Amino acid sequence: MSVPEIEEINKSAEFFAKLKRIKINGKAIETPRKVISSSNNKYSENLVINNQEIKGMSEIFRKLDKPTLTSMKQYSAIERDVLNSLIKPVEQSYSPSNINYFLLRYDTRTDTEIKLKSRTSQVPNDEETRFLLDILTHRYNDFLIPPIMPYLTGDQIITFLNSFFELNSSFRNKTIAGLVPSTLSRDDQLKIIEFYI
Repeated sequence: MSVPEIEEINKSAEFFAKLKRIKINGKAIETPRKVISSSNNKYSENLVINNQEIKGMSEIFRKLDKPTLTSMKQYSAIERDVLNSLIKPVEQSYSPSNINYFLLRYDTRTDTEIKLKSRTSQVPNDEETRFLLDILTHRYNDFLIPPIMPYLTGDQIITFLNSFFELNSSFRNKTIAGLVPSTLSRDDQLKIIEFYI
């Protein structure tokens, strides 16, 4: 796993902020920095904003749900279509000079749970996790962020993260950035922070 280089440039007592230069995969940005939304939509910030001083970091957001993933296992044509819908826009909106990262929201609920508007769900199994890793370790992704899974509890997320990072060892080597869901209780957030540390 590559380790990003972080250099402190300046401290601002006026704004209680530290300016830092971050280098990852041969690319560098200075923080704090606005993250630019990147998609193949002609109105995407990545395509509309021309000021290079603003650019530098691109977020590529995608959604996936369990019913779609389940249907992919049964029909290879569906799998190809779903993979194309997830990856093709990434390739079209990729900015080689920016630090690019994927943010994937994975709804772990089944069809029945979705119809019943359930607010709880199950931890993804190893097969689902491998598929998620296959997307998140794509060559255009500069670092690995675990998926957002809004219907899992803090303990379920920790169970998933253990599996996620264990299975990750067989995928492309990516710098890891942790994700702490803001929707969890403070106690659960602290458990996840402790997991990453």
